[in-house]
Amino acid sequence: MKAVQSALIQAEAWMQEELSAQDRMLELLGSQEAAVIAGDTESFRAIARQVEGEIAGGTPRTRRREAILAALAREWSVSPGSLTLKSIARRAAESGLEVERLEGLRSQLREKTALVLRTGRRIAAYAQYHRGLLEELLRTIVDGPSEGGER
Repeated sequence: MKAVQSALIQAEAWMQEELSAQDRMLELLGSQEAAVIAGDTESFRAIARQVEGEIAGGTPRTRRREAILAALAREWSVSPGSLTLKSIARRAAESGLEVERLEGLRSQLREKTALVLRTGRRIAAYAQYHRGLLEELLRTIVDGPSEGGER
């Protein structure tokens, strides 16, 4: 029981780190979105490098999460892959452990991650739109006006 409690404390710390990372990512994505809307390719590329760095910086957090899941899996005699934050909270509650803080962090993390995904998808849509517009402009310049637009 003490090992589970220790792992839960570590899980809470990991979730707080992950929430901070998601906040940093949202800040970067907000800047990237502004750059893509403004058509500022230079800023977009610079921010993209920062996003890549933020993603690469997640490796230690991933390792910590995997270690926490492995510890809990050993205690509960299950596969680490079968554990989710929701199932961890449920199992801990069934063991009589306090999970209110864990549940709150899990909810925040789910919401923040969804926001990061939506923002990323929106940026991708803007970038695709700009790319299509530029390709159309280039075709017009290189090939001349389309048949319907010829004089």
